[in-house]
Amino acid sequence: MSPLVADDIRVIPRLRAAHVERDIPRPGSLVLYFDAYGDLPDQIPPQFQRANLWMTLRAVVSSRGKILELPEPLWVRFYPTAAIIALAWRVSGVFRLINRKARFYAIENNDVGHVVFGSRRPTIRRLLERPVALLLGLSMSALFERVAFGSGGSFDTYRSIPLVRPIEHRIFLELPQRAATSLTPRPNSVIFVGQLEERKGIPLLLAAWERVEKAVLDATLTIVGDGPLMREVRAWADANPARRSATGALGRTDVAQALSESSVLVAPSQRSGRWREQIGLPISEALARGLTVVTTNETGLSSWLAENGHTVLTVQTPADRLAAAVAARLADPLDREAVQASLPLEDGRRRAHRWLHD
Repeated sequence: MSPLVADDIRVIPRLRAAHVERDIPRPGSLVLYFDAYGDLPDQIPPQFQRANLWMTLRAVVSSRGKILELPEPLWVRFYPTAAIIALAWRVSGVFRLINRKARFYAIENNDVGHVVFGSRRPTIRRLLERPVALLLGLSMSALFERVAFGSGGSFDTYRSIPLVRPIEHRIFLELPQRAATSLTPRPNSVIFVGQLEERKGIPLLLAAWERVEKAVLDATLTIVGDGPLMREVRAWADANPARRSATGALGRTDVAQALSESSVLVAPSQRSGRWREQIGLPISEALARGLTVVTTNETGLSSWLAENGHTVLTVQTPADRLAAAVAARLADPLDREAVQASLPLEDGRRRAHRWLHD
């Protein structure tokens, strides 16, 4: 589809497979992306087109439609670009006698000061947090008409920004729909999926697992992913290959199979600078397959997970407490069918997509 005839436009800074899987094509819809992750399928639908800022502005200005979805404003590195696109959308609508604003989906659940300034400048953060929040609120109220929140934590974060509350909004918990699987999990099997870096809790996990091995004699851990700590993780796994495995990065089909064969997902995310776990795609994919989740209260799904029987620890949990939690869940995992039955009939992000593009 030519960008010049699009009536329903969505802009994504960096496209990944989940975006393609959750998209709901509509007549006249166009998805413009600036960059892409390496997990994309070999072929993607024709409504997805790689673009730059100039191409995106042309599509926005040329459109006679009323729906434009942009990345959330608290994606601060992209927000200047998003604000330019939203302004072009707004002004071109005025010339066409169309009162149109943009829409966005939000999962950021860190406070504004940390998102903008990180954790290294507490004095500057205290001085500038309110003025910056006010500027964000002014621009958001002028440029956006509707927001869908993927978690209660994200709702609370944006509600703290001045002038944002009146924007039309709904909360759609970013929960997956259940996935079909016929695989039987291996007893006492634990899996980690994600980037191998400190903020994902890898050092904490390695220290905790050595305690789990002593408490549960046949427990096994599979670590799926790549990252800056890959060499250390591989060496650590090679020290006890019967109980530990580091696979490196896997394709989506292989990740799905590894999850289906496991009993417990561990995701000990730790806050780092501007970053806080928003949802956690591995958590969603594990829930879809009925796994029991052990994680920290960093994810925006922490309240839902705790209410539905999973284990949620505080972010500063020491290794011995994480080990005890993992061992306890291996001894008493949730029923896989019950986990899947707790999920919605349709993926939460797809439900949010329908509402944003209504």
